[in-house]
Amino acid sequence: GVVTVSIYHFDEDRLETLDCSREDPSFIAWNMTGPQLAIGTSKGNTIIYNSKTAKMQLIAGKHGRRITCGAWTLRGHLLLGSDDKIVSLSDTEGETLRQTVLRSAPMTMRVADEIIAGNAASFDNGGLSAKCCVRTGKDSLILLETEAMSIVATVKFSQ
Repeated sequence: GVVTVSIYHFDEDRLETLDCSREDPSFIAWNMTGPQLAIGTSKGNTIIYNSKTAKMQLIAGKHGRRITCGAWTLRGHLLLGSDDKIVSLSDTEGETLRQTVLRSAPMTMRVADEIIAGNAASFDNGGLSAKCCVRTGKDSLILLETEAMSIVATVKFSQ
């Protein structure tokens, strides 16, 4: 069947339909600071749609299995988690910058961006640090530091 993603352009009162026929979307998120929409697929591929240029770019083989979750940082980097137990960090073009392997597959993630030195001027000078909290399984939270893609802490919950 035909698989599509619909985007409503409020300012133009128009509906745009993206054809994702060859892919089965499993995750979707807008970049908070840019015109990119990331669509993760059940095959582990990523589609980056740029709303300014209206171009779609398929990035094949981003992950080996279904993309389960993801989030954009304020710097415009895309974090993706997959059933292959890998969390990857990519730029707005989809180029993989870093990745790390977890013990189990990530289910959800959230990003927290921190301006270092406490002033807005440091944002433009690269003084921005992002941490990512990843939930794996039913009982674990993992805190990642995205600059080195290193695990800062793992918290296990008991029931």
